[in-house]
Amino acid sequence: MRDALGRRVDSVRATLTLRCNMNCVYCHREGEGRSGRELTCEEWVRVLRACARLGLRRVKFTGGEPTLREDLPRIIEGIRNRFRDVSLTTNGSLLRRRADELRESGLDRVNVSLDTLDPSLYRIITRSRYSPREILRGIEAAISVGLTPVKVNVVLFRETLEGLRELAEELTDECGCARLQLIEPMLDAEVGMQPATVREALRELSDLKPRLVRVRKFQNRSVYRLENGVTIEAIKPKSGEMCRACSRIRITHDGRFKGCILGRPRRLPVDSYRALLSALRRYIRERDDTMSGNRRRGVRGGRARGRRDLP
Repeated sequence: MRDALGRRVDSVRATLTLRCNMNCVYCHREGEGRSGRELTCEEWVRVLRACARLGLRRVKFTGGEPTLREDLPRIIEGIRNRFRDVSLTTNGSLLRRRADELRESGLDRVNVSLDTLDPSLYRIITRSRYSPREILRGIEAAISVGLTPVKVNVVLFRETLEGLRELAEELTDECGCARLQLIEPMLDAEVGMQPATVREALRELSDLKPRLVRVRKFQNRSVYRLENGVTIEAIKPKSGEMCRACSRIRITHDGRFKGCILGRPRRLPVDSYRALLSALRRYIRERDDTMSGNRRRGVRGGRARGRRDLP
């Protein structure tokens, strides 16, 4: 399908939960407000099957931390063979324990957040008790069961730039199937860290001779190759180039449609498959969201208060 701006829509990002066992300084919670209700397994399967029926070919599960949902394998099994690519974004803390069952249920690959290998910086950024080594073990577990390619998400800050080379070398030595995704922060709010750019990150990696190899159609992302074999993908959320080639819609944890992370949520009739198809078709055709057009709504950061939900 194509939206009101003529963009082909073939991907859906599904926020399974806003619950998380970390409290990262840059977390935008997928642009969603708090709500006590999450879609059930059956509702998620119904919504995603409707997306597949309309021609969407890729689904990415996210959160919060989606691996906190015990019914995650059932959700994945419920849409098995409906999508060409089924992936998951995770902080990696539970991946070592759950990688095998997720692969068995039909998950194709994972994105894992790991911004630094420095234990102190990692705890400052994630505001959690976890360590980078625990996350690396999760990445290794994902690779061992075939959840590849593993893409490692790195949100860029000045404080962590000097550790990028170490991270790239670690992924080569320990996790040979992993790729780096360098992400420029998108929060408008102050998060206590100094944001950095992809250009600064590539300069930090200059002795590994990053070479532009292609530009992905999806969001016009530039892809580089380092001389040690590591692939880097550059993600610039505030870029107009990214918006012009955005092929993704979003479904919120409580079952609403969004055309953009900053877009206005629109209700979906999750209890009726036929009504779902009709609403999704209409919303996709009317979709005219861009980051700049929605900027006034802003994105809230991860300064959650109160007790963290640690496993």
